[in-house]
Amino acid sequence: MESSLIGNPPPKKRGWIVVSDKVQFLLTTCGTQGVAIATSLIMARLLTPTDYGVLGLVLALPGLICSLGDFGVMKALIQIRDAPEKVLEHTALALTIAINGFYFLVRFGAGIILALMRHDHRIVALGLLTGLTSFLGGIYSFQMTVLNRAMRFRAESFQNVVFSLAQAVTGIGLAWAGWGVFALALQPMGAQLFANVAMLRHWRLEWPKQFNRGLARRMLHFGGQLTFADYMGNLSDIIMGLFVGGVFGTFDLGLYAKAGQVKDMIGHNLIAAFDRLMYPIMAASRADMNRLRQIFLRGAAGGVFFCWFGWAWFLATGRDLIPAVLGHQWGGAIPLLMIASFDLLTASMMLNGIVLTQVIGQPKRWMVFQGAWLTLTLIAATAAWHWGLIAVAAAVYFVQGVVALSFFRWAIGYLHIPVLVVANRMKGLMLAAVISLLAMHFLGADVLEGWGQKLRLLVESGLGGLVYLGVLSLVDSETIKEIRQMALGW
Repeated sequence: MESSLIGNPPPKKRGWIVVSDKVQFLLTTCGTQGVAIATSLIMARLLTPTDYGVLGLVLALPGLICSLGDFGVMKALIQIRDAPEKVLEHTALALTIAINGFYFLVRFGAGIILALMRHDHRIVALGLLTGLTSFLGGIYSFQMTVLNRAMRFRAESFQNVVFSLAQAVTGIGLAWAGWGVFALALQPMGAQLFANVAMLRHWRLEWPKQFNRGLARRMLHFGGQLTFADYMGNLSDIIMGLFVGGVFGTFDLGLYAKAGQVKDMIGHNLIAAFDRLMYPIMAASRADMNRLRQIFLRGAAGGVFFCWFGWAWFLATGRDLIPAVLGHQWGGAIPLLMIASFDLLTASMMLNGIVLTQVIGQPKRWMVFQGAWLTLTLIAATAAWHWGLIAVAAAVYFVQGVVALSFFRWAIGYLHIPVLVVANRMKGLMLAAVISLLAMHFLGADVLEGWGQKLRLLVESGLGGLVYLGVLSLVDSETIKEIRQMALGW
């Protein structure tokens, strides 16, 4: 079925592009996340904790409702393939406008209420700005999903770069000019405006004249189950925050949360990029089981390739990474980061299972696993709290890893992939990760002991990456060939 991306055929391949558009998408997504992290660190030095606190107050109350997101409409837009393109896009756009229009009213109304309660007129303006940003972001998400559905990954890469650079320039510029909390509020809005305008070169926004109620109900039915499953996952993080803060205090909660945030620099960002890459490819191939099986295995190997080195890197360099990036006051987060890094061993595999449930139209199965995830997390945290925060973190990540592996086991069973086939694909990656871990640990503990933390971190990371690739090329050349094939085209 032809896409309705009017006047925007897929760009011609150029000789200077040496990797596929899929890999470009992954690289630009991860790169722009790095720019976002650097921007936040710079702004943190230019603004005060009070500025962040005021904006956090404005975002907290409506966040209880707005965290429901797009009700899975964007996933449904990619998933549904048996409806006319125009009708599908117009229906999704109408739902997006309605949902984000409601969120705008929630955020603006919350700003008015909070301003009256705290006698701070700035909060009204902040509520208005965050509401407008949310609305524009919803429209932009729809436009990006249209590109994603058509597998226009190069166009998505361009948009990622535009948004990231606009966010950096707007945020740092306004913070430098002394705009205070409004620098934080206008940063995403300015970036959103730039990105929305740039998007017009890829997809012209149209009024949704061909809205279809039956199709809207179908999209909300499918997407609603995904939304509930994701909400349970978010609820798990919220409950763990409340548990750690209530039992151990705000200081330990800060350490626990910061360790998770640092781990997510690789984990969450990389997995989110793989999700946007894998879902449209698998959705387009769901009628061909052999093709779906090949894509699943290739995606699992690609995710594991990055995440397992991330596990080794965090485990070996955590003692230098935390003080060098965050400061010595965060030293208590080092053991928590090392524990949290084990989440990377299973997270990328679980992602493929999540995408599979969506592709085959069984999101309820993901809901069941999310329920088990939440229940076992609470049981593990409650059982371990007598032994301290380290024990709680270890117990929580252990049970979450078991659930993730169980989910991946179901996925390969559904696709009729023997466990030994998967084990043979992964053993070389695990061996390379373990050897690179030992090499980085030996360098940091012995050879580079007298060096400064930042320099030692750079040398450890570079040599660790070379060891990882070198060992993998020796013990598992097939995986290296597969990674190369992924880089040149799927």
